[in-house]
Amino acid sequence: MDDAELVNRLEELVFEKYFHVGHPYAESYFEFREFAGGRFFELVPDKMIGWDSRETTIVQVPESRVLPDFVQDRILPS
Repeated sequence: MDDAELVNRLEELVFEKYFHVGHPYAESYFEFREFAGGRFFELVPDKMIGWDSRETTIVQVPESRVLPDFVQDRILPS
């Protein structure tokens, strides 16, 4: 695939992802991109650092509470 074919395919993918047929800004987006000399870049990470937030939260487990003796089930009159 030559560069022109690749650029056309990438523009089609951008259109499919962010716009739809009849979208009010699609045409102006692609016209401005061509005017401004827009380019596509491939990002290839060589290192990724992340944090697992599950490690910073309290694990949800069933709790067992001992209530004082005076706390009883409430019996409603019938």
